[in-house]
Order: sequence, then structure tokens, then C-alpha cells
Amino acid sequence: METHIHDNYLNEPSSLRIPLSSNEQTISAAVNNDEKEMNVETQIDFVSALPFDIVSCVLPHLPKLQLLECMKVNKTWRLQVLECHEAWQELEISVSDGTLNNPLFFNVTQIQANHVRRLELVDPGDQWIKIHSVIKSIQLPSTNLFIESLKKISPSLKRLQVAIRVSVEETLVPTIWSTCTGLTHLAIFIGRMADDTDNSSIELPVLPDLIHLSLHLHYTDNIPGPFNDISTILRACPNLEYYCNGNEQYPVTMLNKIYQHCPKLRRLAWKDFPLGAKAWDNTLPKSPVASRRSGLSEVTMWLSLDDIIHGSRVYLFLDHSKDTLEKLAIHGPSTTARSSPVELLHWNIFSEFSAHKLHTLTFKRLKLNTNIMVSILRQCQALRAVTFVTMREIEDPIFDALLDLIYLEKLHITNGCRRLTPDGLTTFLASIVTPPLISTSSRKTQQRNYMDDSIINDTPTHLPVISSLKDVQLDSHLITSSSITALSNVNSIEKLHLSVNRDYTIEKQLDEMPKKLTNLVEVKMFTISACTDIFLSNLSYAKRLKRVELLAIGQASDQGIMELVDKCENLKYIAVRVCPMITQDAISYAQQRNICVRFAELTDA
Repeated sequence: METHIHDNYLNEPSSLRIPLSSNEQTISAAVNNDEKEMNVETQIDFVSALPFDIVSCVLPHLPKLQLLECMKVNKTWRLQVLECHEAWQELEISVSDGTLNNPLFFNVTQIQANHVRRLELVDPGDQWIKIHSVIKSIQLPSTNLFIESLKKISPSLKRLQVAIRVSVEETLVPTIWSTCTGLTHLAIFIGRMADDTDNSSIELPVLPDLIHLSLHLHYTDNIPGPFNDISTILRACPNLEYYCNGNEQYPVTMLNKIYQHCPKLRRLAWKDFPLGAKAWDNTLPKSPVASRRSGLSEVTMWLSLDDIIHGSRVYLFLDHSKDTLEKLAIHGPSTTARSSPVELLHWNIFSEFSAHKLHTLTFKRLKLNTNIMVSILRQCQALRAVTFVTMREIEDPIFDALLDLIYLEKLHITNGCRRLTPDGLTTFLASIVTPPLISTSSRKTQQRNYMDDSIINDTPTHLPVISSLKDVQLDSHLITSSSITALSNVNSIEKLHLSVNRDYTIEKQLDEMPKKLTNLVEVKMFTISACTDIFLSNLSYAKRLKRVELLAIGQASDQGIMELVDKCENLKYIAVRVCPMITQDAISYAQQRNICVRFAELTDA
């Protein structure tokens, strides 16, 4: 090596210079002496020799303190480590790993501040709190320490995620609001919040830049605190674009206040658990045009027993966004109690629901009848993904409505849609491959949204139907010999998930399925008794196959796994859980061929 640490340091731009301590100067001298004794012709500097793209894939896997050691080798290494922004995106600061009081690490972090995505403070440190960077997660040992640290945070702080599991006072939330005035993203998770003070009239200061808010506050008693009042929160966030409610569920009657206080809101996640920073990357609209549209683009709602009787209010709330709504998920109450006919009447208005841009629809545990669902599907012709979970009232005419969705790519029907029959599913799948004949006059009536009305002859022609169904999930009684045979003919399928079927008579049809579904990329078989080694071996016909997951499969053995590994060249991932005939030998065999494997054996317990 031609230069030593001290020379490199002097030749660096001032913006990259980091002061060398006395220990580092000692190391510099030692390295300089060692370099004089090296035979340069026999040494290879891999970091200097390899392309930076390859080096940047290796460096992020090194511990942060080892990266600091790499920086001490020479100027090239130092610059390579500093320029590898991926290596500094996730930082955890603590005493245990030696990063809290390391001045060199602190200086490097300052240089990389613009690239830091998550800075987690496990231990308190004033100098770290003051860093002008993107902080997503702060964890401190006590509430008092947290509040004191908050007061030292620069107003330029943009992103903050707070997670405190101990019981805290209500004053904590106003402290965050009043201290971090420049926030754009805020996620608060508090395990227990005491409500022993009179804060009923509290008003939060306005955060004009806040566009993402996730709240998850639990109170220690049954009396809701002031921050369970949606008006108090939303009035302080007039420019909010994404709101995730992880609190106790609000009454449906409060929905209209969202439009009243947050006209720019685009995504509403009304959940019983928080998303937090996981959703931050998708907060902003995809284009400037989207940000100017008035209305929601994505709504996810978990409804309680008290909320479910207000179907008309939910409809009126969604009707405001009928021209902008793209994703809709409504989950009914998880209780086993059934809604009465009177409650169901409040949802009849959904037969008028029409959203021309809606491409993803999920209904779970809702007692909507077939006529309502058929009407919704036929008025939302842009649908690409439809999911029905525990929809006990819908019947086979649903499949006729699904055939009208010519852009449908994803269909999941699971968990107790018991009135749907295998025959209806089989007819639906067969119609995808061989569209039915229909006269022009009937075609005009049923397909006027996308057919040419200028055709006046009455020649029977094929209806335009689903062209590329790619993702299918089915379970229980819908999986029969006839439906599997029909499914095998839909060659466009890329993701297949079958679960909870103990019928051994479907074994022959199941074994032959992979020979026809040659475009499969991902296969999941959960508690499918008829799944055998032959099925696994035949998956080799799917040349694009990358992922296979097996759960509670009794007939598959080591032989099937080994044949799968040998024949599927693009296979990257195998998950095997509770499969009694698959042992560690097959798992090791897969690992030797550089396949990522997850394996859980069946235990005696």
C-alpha cells in the first residue's frame, strides 16, 4: 500500500475529515510501519479492485464498529465506506455495542445523516438527540428521560416514532406535539396511558407539515381520554394525507369529521393495530396530479359490533371518494355473534356503490347478501383484486359477476364462504379458458362499459372475459377434483395457495396440475392431505418457480423435496413446517444448493 492513514486524512476534502484521536494516530503509525514491510506485488486490495456496486453489497452486512476499522486501512477504503450509503441507513445506538460514546462513529453518522432511515436510541445520549437527521424510532428507559430528551430535539426533526410500554401521563402527547413542530411523519405507540387528570378541554397545537399520523394509545381504565376524540387530533393536522387509527375504535358517526378537518387525506387505515413507520415509504402520492385530487384513495376499516349497524353512514362516507377510491377493505366484527336482519338492512344501500377507479376490494366477516355483492362487482369494472373472507351469505351468482371483471388478476376466497359451491367455481374457471357465446344485443346490455355500441348485427360472439388471472387462493370445500381440473387450465396463474382440504380423492388431479400451470412462481400448500412427492416433482414444469411453502403435509417426504431442489433451477426459497415425513436431511440438501430454507419440525408437545 502506497499511503498510510495520516497521509490519507490530509488529502481528504474537509467535509470528509474526521479528527483522529491519539489512539487512532498510534494505529496510523503502526499501519505505516507495517506497509513498509509488505511485498506489494503479492498483496491484493479487494476493495480497490472490485467494482463499487459489489463492494456496496458487502459493506452493509458488517457491524458498524468493523466499518470504522475498515476506514482506517487507507484512503480508498475510507472513501468506499463513506460513499456506501446503504451501510448507514439503519443505526442502533447503545452502550452495549460500543456506539454510544464512540466519537468517530458519531462523526461518521453526522456525515451520513441525510441517508439515515432509522436511528434507534437504546440508551440516552444528548449528542445523538441533537443530530439533524431522520429519526424514526426512539426508545429510552424512562418517561421523564424521554420528555427531557424531546426538549433538546431540533425543530427541524421530520420523522419520529415513539414506542413506550410503561404507563405514561396524558401530558406526554401534548409535549410531543408542542416540541417537534416541524414533523412530517409521526407514529406514537404507548402501551398504557393513565387518564387521571382533567384534560377534556385540551387543544393540540397545529402541525402544518404533518402528512402521516399513526396513533396507538391504550388507557388504563375504561374512560376514554381526550385523545380518543378524533376532532382533537384532526384539527391539529389540517394537511394530513395518511391517518392510521390504532386506538379504541371510533363510532362510525365520527367519520364525516375526517373530511371536515382533513380535506387532503388520501389514505385512512382504521385498525386495531398500528402500521407506524412501515407505511411511511408509501405515504406520498405517486404523482403530483394525485395530490390535487379531492378524496380518499385507500380505506381500511375494522368495524365493531356497535359500528356494524351503521352501514348507511359507512356508505355515505365512502361515496365522497367514489371518483378517487382505489383500495377498499372492510372487516366486520370478529365476534361469532350474527347480525340481525334489521342490522343488515343498513347495508342495502351498498347496492348503489360505484367506484370507477377501485382496483382492490376486500370484504371480511360482512353479512352482505348476493344481490348487493353482485351489484358492487358490476359497478366497479376496474377491479383487479377481489378477496372474500368469511362471507357466509354470498352464493354462486357472484361468479357470474366476477366474469365481467376483465382485468381481474387476484381472487382469494377463504374461511367459510360456505354457500359458494365447487360447481360454481368450476364453471367460472372453465369460462375463463372458453368464454361463453352471447348475442350482440345481450352483449350491449351486459358489457356496455367497454363494448362497441356501433355493432348492430346479432352474430353470436365470445364475451371478453378475464385475460390474466395470476393469483388464486382457495380452501376447504371449494377444492374438488373438478375445480382442480378447471384450475389447471388457467395457465396464466403465477401464485397458487390451497389450504385446509383433507380429501384424498383429489390426489391424481392435484399431481397433474403443475404440468399445466407452467407459469407458477409461488406455491403454498397448507394442510392439503392429497399433496404428494409426485406433485413436488412435477413442479419442475414451472420453470419460473421461486417459492414453495408447505404446512402440515403428511404425504410429502425427503424424496419430494430433493427432486424439487434438483429440478427447479430458479428455486430460491422453501418453507417446511410440521411435515412429519420431511427431515433435516432434505433441508440440508436444499441449503447446500444455496436455497433459503425455513424448517419447523413436529414436536411431541
